[in-house]
Amino acid sequence: MAKFVVYSGIPRGQMDVMTCARGIPEVLKEAGIKEVKIRRCYCCVPPEMRKVVMEFEAPSKESLSKALAKIEFPVESIMEVSEVTPKQ
Repeated sequence: MAKFVVYSGIPRGQMDVMTCARGIPEVLKEAGIKEVKIRRCYCCVPPEMRKVVMEFEAPSKESLSKALAKIEFPVESIMEVSEVTPKQ
């Protein structure tokens, strides 16, 4: 599974940022999406910005993009990433 970082906005007419971030795993499950997993979510400050950065695991960028489109999640960008651990 590859790792991806998704930068997104939360639609104003919808829920608050924290509720949205916490609800993504359940929404993916209800949509029958099994190959995409959310790993972390960071809410941008100040909360009025209504922006989040989420880390997902998925087989490919295309599969992640399709899954997020299926649940109508507003994506601004998706980037594949590699984790690098600095030497201590």
